Order: sequence, then C-alpha cells, then structure tokens
Amino acid sequence: MILLIVFFAVTNTLSMTVVERTRETGTLLALGTLPRQIVRNFVLEGMIMGIAHIHFIVFHRYSYAAPTRTL
Repeated sequence: MILLIVFFAVTNTLSMTVVERTRETGTLLALGTLPRQIVRNFVLEGMIMGIAHIHFIVFHRYSYAAPTRTL
C-alpha cells in the first residue's frame, strides 16, 4: 500500500516537474545536451524523490506508532 502511494506521489510530482521545465529542457537541447542525458536526469530525480518519500512515510509511521505502545 505504501509503495502505491509513493508511486502516485512521485508520478504526480515528476509530471509537474516535466511541464514546468519544458523551457529549460529546450535550452539544454539547444546547447547540445543529448536527449538521453535529459531523460537520465529526470529518472534520477524520480528515484531520489521516491526514496525520500519512502523514508519519510516509514519514519512517520513508526514515530506516530511508538508513543501508543505500552511498556
């Protein structure tokens, strides 16, 4: 379930990033950057966001669950 939530969060964030960075991508292409380098940058950004989301969710899940445990 957590992975599904992370998937949708990262997909939404990345789609917005692509739309917002269209001009920057065009400039990079005009300067001679290979399309695969641009795609690699977006993929790496998505991986970093996914890992960050997973760590955030897991940390908050256990930080909220810890105080409810009884000794």
